[in-house]
Amino acid sequence: MTAYTTIITIFIIIYLAESVYEVRLYTFLNALSQSPSVANSNPRLGQVIKLERWWNWISWLFIIVIIFTSDLISFVLIDLLVLIETIVLILMNQIRHQYN
Repeated sequence: MTAYTTIITIFIIIYLAESVYEVRLYTFLNALSQSPSVANSNPRLGQVIKLERWWNWISWLFIIVIIFTSDLISFVLIDLLVLIETIVLILMNQIRHQYN
């Protein structure tokens, strides 16, 4: 196993772990957003839910492009995918901490 494939494997594992945590956060935040009193008191909650929905679609496009590109481009895209996933998780986690 080369260093390149090791790094790619690590990033894929990180992305999968973040995706599992993201689904849990999304479920929690979406349930909160259904409550009118919570949704009206925190407009940022709605923005983060909308961002998560958009990011979900865009991340699938990233994955499809990664499958069909060369090694160098896919490496950069995987790095970008994990970075953006981490940023989205940070934003979602900040909202969650307001309600726990």
